[in-house]
Amino acid sequence: MKENAASRVLFILLLFLYASLLN
Repeated sequence: MKENAASRVLFILLLFLYASLLN
């Protein structure tokens, strides 16, 4: 289950980075 949480966090971080690049 910990792997799932880590994967979710990485995905959110990537989305945040992508949004930052768009701005």
